[in-house]
Amino acid sequence: MSTSLIRRGVAALATLLACHAGATVVTFDERSHDADFATFNPVTSAGFSFSNDCDSSTDCLAAWGRDHEYQGDPGQAALFTNYWGTTTTMSRVGGGAFDLVSIDFGDVLNAGASVQLSLGFLFVDGHSQVLQTWLDFEPGLQTLVFDLRGLQSVSWSTVDGANGYNQFDNIVASAVLPEPSAPLLVLTALAAAGGLSRRRHGSPRQGAGRRGSACGRG
Repeated sequence: MSTSLIRRGVAALATLLACHAGATVVTFDERSHDADFATFNPVTSAGFSFSNDCDSSTDCLAAWGRDHEYQGDPGQAALFTNYWGTTTTMSRVGGGAFDLVSIDFGDVLNAGASVQLSLGFLFVDGHSQVLQTWLDFEPGLQTLVFDLRGLQSVSWSTVDGANGYNQFDNIVASAVLPEPSAPLLVLTALAAAGGLSRRRHGSPRQGAGRRGSACGRG
């Protein structure tokens, strides 16, 4: 892959972050630990709530140990779905609208297994969108950049590959009240050294998607 493509992808993400000056990064690093894995459900972090719809009440989500070979964010913590085929939903604690810049995803064993994700976006004005996309076939986390505004919630599940599991981390979101329209402007796959999650390790990669004005509203 040419360096120019990588730089354009990083520049696009940097522009989006500038458009969301009040954004926070949900890292889940407070969930890091030294055991093989630990389970939770729901999880609250940086003003956002994450719940999974598995039949169990407390162990639907989990995190590998910080030094575990399966850990997608080595030395820290990424969460993973602990039951296959389940759906994880993100919303603001106490409700309310939020903007979503990006989410890092990977396969649950950090092995570069194929993963097809289905993401559902519910907006505060009542309309919804569904997106399906494949991750690349490389170890580590991959950043999907969206620039979605006025969300009430976002949900995701693995619909093909990786035995129905997924791993996620480094969610960039803002609780600033947006305007009601919220088109899907950008879908870009970035490796974390060129994006967010691989800012500590790995080599950048990029995939192309729909593009639009970085700070546009539709």
